[in-house]
Amino acid sequence: REVRKNPSASWSLKDASAFAGYSPFHLSRTFRTLVGYGFPEFVDRCRTEMAIRMMSGANVPIDDVAVQCGFGSTQALRDSFREYLGLLPSEIRAHPDQD
Repeated sequence: REVRKNPSASWSLKDASAFAGYSPFHLSRTFRTLVGYGFPEFVDRCRTEMAIRMMSGANVPIDDVAVQCGFGSTQALRDSFREYLGLLPSEIRAHPDQD
């Protein structure tokens, strides 16, 4: 829930486990079992969802979207879009009604 509230924050497994009150190992193992993929991937997906919302609305430059969503670079944002959506950010922006 906390990651979804603020996906752009720095979400290391160590920080998240301290927040949840579990050891990093236990959180990692339990998270993967319950969700089906790892915690870092979840954070990346939350950031990608935030970026989609930003790009579907105002015409915010892609570099600004990457920074505001917590991606380390514009290329990291592009890679995430390609991995999870099979699309590039420009393709999302060209068809905002299909998000």
